[in-house]
Amino acid sequence: MVISNIGSGGDLRIYAGKIILTEKARYYFVNSTQHWEIEIERDIIKKLQPVQPDSKSIMLGADYFFSMEVTALKSSLFLQSLINA
Repeated sequence: MVISNIGSGGDLRIYAGKIILTEKARYYFVNSTQHWEIEIERDIIKKLQPVQPDSKSIMLGADYFFSMEVTALKSSLFLQSLINA
């Protein structure tokens, strides 16, 4: 997952994890090293992009990625904690 904080001077964060599909047909991005998960919309799955071989180290070894833009962190303490990690 790539999060760009366009409200704070273009801060960019990359998080490695797995996308899981629950038995209730909901998708979650799970980061097991930092012990958090976030539900993601179905349309994100359609936007998954392969990581190019020359970008693998930058993208923490991921095979695929998706991007999110954050503009108003005040509305989400969870996203604020991700950006400030």
